[in-house]
Parts: sequence; C-alpha cells; structure tokens
Amino acid sequence: GLNLWSPYTSWRHYWASAEKVIDGGAASGLGPYQMVHNWSRSMRGTSPLGYEPDPAMGPREEFERGALRMKARGVPMGIWMSHSGLAPGRDIDEDWFVRGVDGNWTASWGSQRSPALLFINPGHPGYIAYTKKWLKYYIELGYRWFFFDCGGWAMPPDFRPRSFMRFPGDTGLMSVRFYEEIVRSEEHTSELQ
Repeated sequence: GLNLWSPYTSWRHYWASAEKVIDGGAASGLGPYQMVHNWSRSMRGTSPLGYEPDPAMGPREEFERGALRMKARGVPMGIWMSHSGLAPGRDIDEDWFVRGVDGNWTASWGSQRSPALLFINPGHPGYIAYTKKWLKYYIELGYRWFFFDCGGWAMPPDFRPRSFMRFPGDTGLMSVRFYEEIVRSEEHTSELQ
C-alpha cells in the first residue's frame, strides 16, 4: 500500500499517487503506515507536532478532499499514530508527558540531553480527549482502522503526581486504560461497525 514513508511533497502529490496505485491494482487500500499527520522529516516517520494532517504538505482542505474521494470510492484507509513520538507544542500539552524522578521529561527517542521525542502518559485524560478528537476527525473522512505504534512497550515511571495514577509505575497500566477508553468509546466504535 501507499504510505508517507515515501517523500511526497504535497497532499495533491500524495493523493494523485494513491489514486494511481489504487487504479493500477497495486493496492486495495491505504495504510497501515499511512502517515496522515504531522511528522518531522528529519525524524522520518514520527509525529512530534501532533495528529493533524501535516501542514507542510499543504492546506488541510486538500488533505480532506483526497480522503473523501477515497471514501467515496470505498477504498479502506488506516492511520498510524504514535504514543512515544510527540513533543510539546501547538495543541500538545506539556502536562501529558512522563516526568522522571528528577522532574525532567523522559525521552523516548534521542537522548536525555536532546530529546527529540518524549514519552506521553497514555492515561492522561487530556491526551485521551485529544486522541479521541482526532479519531473522530479521521473517521468522518472514511478512516476505519488505527495503528497505535509503541503503545504496548514498557513505559517508564511517571513521577509527576497524578490524580489518575496511584504510583509512578502505573504508566504501563495507563496504556491499558488508554486502549480500553478508545475501544469502548461509543462515539467511535458505533461509527466503525
């Protein structure tokens, strides 16, 4: 299938390539590694700026027009999202990130001195609400399945006091809470059935 690991320069270029691949019979759907959200071109495949369609690829309306064309054609589409590939900024709240015993953010990639990407606390209510918002957006555009990368690995302890956690080591449990919340969310699952 088609994915954004390849160097597409715009949404127009991406969707033209998608249509060519689908029309030629080389794929029957788009995904799971269809990176339709922001990602750092230097990090190749991460999403440090958020889950929105990458503004560097062009206007969001251009992305939406292409997705809706695929939806109208009945092309199955999936999306990749990352638990450990975000950084504070735009609509990403600093409070969502895991803090070490020293109070510093915990790098998921890179190093502690220059953390390019940080661990999210997946049980944070703000992060869950943010993710639901973007799931709803993509579902309305015809996306029907989602891959949460790095959501099942060992999460580091979050030493920031949290009302939704009993112990710093509960971050692994927070991954389970995240998936339960997303999967059981009636507003999303009813649309996917």
